Amino acid sequence: MVSVCFGGTFSVLHMGHKRLLKRSIALGDEIEIGITTDRLARKMCKSHEIKKYEDRVSSLMNFVKSLDLEGKKVTTLELENLYGPTLTRDYDYITVSPETRPTAVAINKIRMAEGKRPIRIVLTPFVLAKDFLPISVTRILKGEIDEDGELKVTFKAAICGLDDHDLEAAIREELGKLSNRVKLFTIEGPSKKDPISTAISGAIKASNGMTLGIGFGFSDSTYCAVVDGTGAISLVLSSNPEEGFRKVMKKKIGSLEGG
Repeated sequence: MVSVCFGGTFSVLHMGHKRLLKRSIALGDEIEIGITTDRLARKMCKSHEIKKYEDRVSSLMNFVKSLDLEGKKVTTLELENLYGPTLTRDYDYITVSPETRPTAVAINKIRMAEGKRPIRIVLTPFVLAKDFLPISVTRILKGEIDEDGELKVTFKAAICGLDDHDLEAAIREELGKLSNRVKLFTIEGPSKKDPISTAISGAIKASNGMTLGIGFGFSDSTYCAVVDGTGAISLVLSSNPEEGFRKVMKKKIGSLEGG
């Protein structure tokens, strides 16, 4: 039997937690979920309100019951510290997010120092909301997004160096796939000899205080660059600005849908 463990607080069960759980179920036959006790949660000085332990367990297990487990066993246990039983029990896998990976690395260092075999770490990337930032409990409780990553605030985008009504209409159409509240701005952009640098530097400038920054550079063709809130840069080459923006957004929206 393949055993899998992972842990968390699960104050608000969101899409990231659900994907981590589904990944754990796909890996093993026996899945053990450590849930921080109210006492440990207070010690961790979370920046948001923590629901009672019983409520968090109930929410998580209600979701588990909605899944087709195919005979697999899912159980929970109380976490009184960050490591739980992982220092003494042998698991085949520990599933983690980028946020919890350092804890898993620390667990294996302690295990190896004590002559135990390390637990294989399986990293599940952050699930992104429709503003291309990670879904988190803090963001949910701030009212920025919901549990599925849908936006509850205005999607703000700025276009650098190009003022064109037809282009703005195309941008609004594409961003409307992400939010029903879109606000567009136009700003003056840098002019560099290299069209790629012009597009990228313009998008970086436009991203300041925005959900998305958009820049263009021109030669025989058009370069379109987009910078999101994480600073990630997407760049495409196309025949015109509208086509370029649609191409880059197809890739970015596709990355959300593909997880």
